[in-house]
Amino acid sequence: LRIALPRARACGVQAEALKKAQGKLRQVTATRRVSTAVSGMDELALRSSLARAREHNVEHGIVEEAEGALKRIAAINSLAAAVCGSDENALEQALDRARGAGVQGDSLAEGREALARLKASRELSAASDAGDQHGLEAAIARAKVAGVSTSEVHVAESVAARMAARTQLEDAAACGDLVAL
Repeated sequence: LRIALPRARACGVQAEALKKAQGKLRQVTATRRVSTAVSGMDELALRSSLARAREHNVEHGIVEEAEGALKRIAAINSLAAAVCGSDENALEQALDRARGAGVQGDSLAEGREALARLKASRELSAASDAGDQHGLEAAIARAKVAGVSTSEVHVAESVAARMAARTQLEDAAACGDLVAL
């Protein structure tokens, strides 16, 4: 069409036919651009090409596909931001939004892992505050599996060690065990 239009104009083709061909060229160009933007997962390019696609009456199925891709990109970006934060609720909402938008693969896995870390960290802190040695030891084990920071785990292990030493001292004192004291 790009080559044919100037030739048709030069040959005196009617303005109405030229206008129709130009409209078709715009539609084909918009279709190509939106398809390229969908495959590139570039939010800005996709928004721009989607606006042009609507303007030039691109096939409805292609527009819907682009809208779905735009929702997935927005959900992935929201999830990535939530993964970097420390708000469990925001991360859970971002995960739900991503699942609803059809996001799959590494992004969801990373989000689930980050959520598990946040929950394990919260449980570790609560167990440390509760003063329950066995509960703390279980929380430490879960925190290690979830990938909670080593510094946070070391602090909890120190608390658990102090609890164990205190319990051992109390037991020795209660039994009158001079050697253990």
